[in-house]
Order: sequence, then C-alpha cells, then structure tokens
Amino acid sequence: MVMVHQSCTTRFPMNFDMKTKKAVSVIITTYNDIEYLKEAIESVLSQTYEDYEIIVVDDGSTVDPKPLLEDYLPLITYIRKKNGGVSNARNAGISASNGKYLAFLDSDDIWLPEKLELQIDYFNRFPNLGLVYTDTCKFDENGIILESLFHKSTIYDGPHDGMVFERLFSYNFVPFSSIVIRSCCLEKAKVGGFDEVKKGVIQDDFDFLLRLARYYPFGYIDGILMKYRIHGSNLTSDFQRLYLRDFATIDKIIEIFPELHLKNSRFVKKGVGQFQFNFGMEYFEHNSIKQARRCFISSILSYPWHPRSWLYIFATYLPLAVIKYIRRIKS
Repeated sequence: MVMVHQSCTTRFPMNFDMKTKKAVSVIITTYNDIEYLKEAIESVLSQTYEDYEIIVVDDGSTVDPKPLLEDYLPLITYIRKKNGGVSNARNAGISASNGKYLAFLDSDDIWLPEKLELQIDYFNRFPNLGLVYTDTCKFDENGIILESLFHKSTIYDGPHDGMVFERLFSYNFVPFSSIVIRSCCLEKAKVGGFDEVKKGVIQDDFDFLLRLARYYPFGYIDGILMKYRIHGSNLTSDFQRLYLRDFATIDKIIEIFPELHLKNSRFVKKGVGQFQFNFGMEYFEHNSIKQARRCFISSILSYPWHPRSWLYIFATYLPLAVIKYIRRIKS
C-alpha cells in the first residue's frame, strides 16, 4: 500500500520572496510557437481567479518572441534560455516560481476562464490532493472543436481520481496543460522536477505524472476547462515515437520503484499488457491496422488474460470496409 502524503508544510524551491508570493505560478513553455503564444497568455489573463503569476520560458526559439510580447512584459516574468528541451524549460520555470501551486500550459494550448478558480476551490475542499486535472477538448487550426477527450473518445482510458498510479501506469490519461499541482509535492525525493537526463528517450510528462501519482492522490474536474490544439507539429500525431518513449518511461519507473517488479510482478505484466493494448487501440482507431495488430499481440505476450486483445487481434484481420461499417453501427 502506498502511503498518501496528507499535508505540505514547505515547498520547492525555497528561495522565494514572500512579498510577491502568488497562489499559483503559471509556467508557459514555448519553442517556435510565436503564432500561438499570445493566445495562451491571453487565456491566463482572462482567468476569473486572479492570484497568479505568469512565467514564460522561451527554450531558445530560432526567432526571439520578446518583441511580440512587449505589451505583456509588465504582467509576466519572461525567461529566454539556450535550447535544452521542454524538461529543462519547465524546470527553469519552477526555479523562478514562488506560488503555492504550479500550473503548466503549453504555448499552443488554451485555458477557459474558470479553470484556475475551479481547481483552487477543489484543492481547498480536498487538501490531501497533490494534483487536480480537468477534461479538455481538441480543436484544429481553424478553431473547430473536434472532441471532448473523455466524453466522446473511445481511445482514452479515463478519467480516474484518487490514487491513480496503477491506472496511469497502463495509460497516460491526464492532459498535461490541464494540471495544477501543489508545489510542495516536488520535495519528495523521487518526484522532484522534470527529467533532463533522458530527454528525447522518455516521455517527460508521463514520467513526471507517474512519479507524482506514486505518492499523491489526483483530483478530477468533470468539465472542459482546457483546449488542446491539433496541428502538424504535435508530438502525439506520431504514434510510433510516442509508443517508444512511453515504453521507455515505464522501464524507468520500474527501475526507480523496484518494489513494483519485486513484489507486484503480476501488476507489472498486467500494466504493460494494458499499455500495449491501449496503444493498439490508438493505431486501430486511426486505421493503422498492422501496427495495431503488433500491439495487440505484444499485449497478449505480456498478459495473456486480456480478453479484448484477443478480440481485436481477430478484428485486425477483417477488411477495412467491414471495420468502418461496424464502427458506424456502434455509433
């Protein structure tokens, strides 16, 4: 049984000015997303909750966005640094923060106005929580809403709240730009900040969330409070790359929490099998049938008692026209 950390009396980092301390430090990281950055900042400035600071970390964009941010400079802390990857940029934002809570917003995503107010109220009602996340919707470059992440998608496993580590181990269902965390949680030795050593090898969001979920309960707000932009440079559009990085992340988590493998080998096998099945569903829903079949087979090899993997292996041998027809019937 994992012990739940019930309260936080200190925070990370410790070198903050009490006179300027805000309740929430909003960290916006950007790299060559100048066309979206202003919209992200405006979505924070439009929040109904006002006790926050905004820290914009530019991770060495090839075009300096600062001239485009002149109107915002009195309202934000702007950091321009040498390119070091998103983990390095987020850690730079954490180091510059002074809030009791930390919120992360990718520069191509958007918050809805009541997001922070509802999340801080949730923390106040449930003070043992380490993180609160929300539902989100996807939208394209024309502003057209595509889907709610949880309410309409057949791919995502979620939402879940409470001690979600076992669920999260199988699939990353937490939209990262929706999260607010209690900043003192970073003081846990195996939580800390974002991994800069294995950048490009692991999925840093997933890694961070798993380490946090190992110790702290998560809360979920059933409402769309964040909009996730779909465009050509989204990492999640490359399933193969994402699959390999998520799998490397799971290997890392098993390494730093050896009790998972030593005492819970069935849990690990089941979790890995479910993870492979979920990625198979990603491929299957996007008509990458051969890749889906490989994932379903890997799922069974990891955990043979997963009935849906057997079912979907059979489905991958059906003609694509039949698969699409069955989907229409289900809809």
